[in-house]
This record gives sequence, structure tokens and C-alpha cells, in this order.
Amino acid sequence: MSEDQLAGLRDVAFRHPTIQIFVFGSTVHGPHPAHDIDVFLIYPSTDSLNAVLEDLDTLPVAPILDLTLMTPVESEESGFLGRSRAVSLHDVPPVRC
Repeated sequence: MSEDQLAGLRDVAFRHPTIQIFVFGSTVHGPHPAHDIDVFLIYPSTDSLNAVLEDLDTLPVAPILDLTLMTPVESEESGFLGRSRAVSLHDVPPVRC
């Protein structure tokens, strides 16, 4: 993930504070460079999900975003957050070139 891609995702997160955004997989745990960006979204409502998806569609991201979407209840029941070792977008360090 490039610094530009990270900045774009952080901008989206800032505009949609009710959505929890995490990255996982090779995006944060390697090997690098990742061929896609694994993003996990926890959304409180369909309206908020639709709004953030529209915003994500405007990002010039290459490689491709691989989205996993869950409500808070689904996330808790599935244990996906822990199993995937997802990291909050706010905790991802700057990309080193």
C-alpha cells in the first residue's frame, strides 16, 4: 500500500466517522508489495455503508480493494477482527519507501 493509497483511505475514514475501517492480510503483514488492499469495514447502518462505498469508488486505488463488510453484531459473532489480525486504519504507520 502506497502512502497515497493510505492517505485516500484515511480521508474516507475521516468523512465517515461512524464506519470502523481496518486493514489486514498482506496489506499490513506482508509479503510486500501487496497485490490488493484488504479492507474490513464495520458499519452501523445500510445508509452509512452505501455512503462509504460511494466514497471508496472515487479513490484511484491500484491494486484493487478487497472489501469485507460486517455490522457490529456480525463482527463480534464471527470473531473476524481477531482472527484476521486486522489493524485499525488509524494505527497503520506511514508507508516507508
